[in-house]
Amino acid sequence: MMRKLLDTLDFGPGIIVFDETHLIQMDELLEAQLGNLKEDLLQVTFPDNMILDLGCYGIYNNDQSPEFMVVVIKAHDWSAPKFLVRTRKINQLEAILQLALDYVLHNRYE
Repeated sequence: MMRKLLDTLDFGPGIIVFDETHLIQMDELLEAQLGNLKEDLLQVTFPDNMILDLGCYGIYNNDQSPEFMVVVIKAHDWSAPKFLVRTRKINQLEAILQLALDYVLHNRYE
């Protein structure tokens, strides 16, 4: 059975409101699956008006190399993320999502 991105993650009090992570093949290079990926891949809401978001950007722009971006925002303020990490390596996504999740679950917010 193929391992899925979210298999080892526990979102605790978070509610998955959007999940298209099944589109990500963990054992393939990003460039090999551009036709299957899209900007909106995962969104999880948490208490205190926090959102964890995963997207793939640059997939429609020939001038930009595609990359994944994991973001944590508060109060829908996308202009000032509390956590933001970008990667072009699929094998880093699980660890980055865990870091973002740890940030949401273990930090106090202003």
